Amino acid sequence: MHVDAPTDHKDYLHRAGRTARAGEAGVVVTLATSKQQTAVRGLTSRAGVYPKFVDVRPHHAELVSITGSREPSGIAYVAPVTASDGPRRSGKPRPRSDQRRRRPR
Repeated sequence: MHVDAPTDHKDYLHRAGRTARAGEAGVVVTLATSKQQTAVRGLTSRAGVYPKFVDVRPHHAELVSITGSREPSGIAYVAPVTASDGPRRSGKPRPRSDQRRRRPR
């Protein structure tokens, strides 16, 4: 789903191509405001794509059907915590400010 469509047709094709890998089919949805519609038509035309344009609002039946959206489960996703070694350091102590080398100006 493109919420902020790219301006370059090659970028559009690259993003859209990610929906269909290894010969599989896929659907690309590009959301645009009425002010963006002309630009999106030009973008898709340059990409050789001639999409179906549909005016939709939130929860519109066509948008729900195309995207497969569904009501949220209400169960929060909690990412697993991974152990961290902390920040990577060279092992050398940092020199104190009065010991740092000064570069000539």
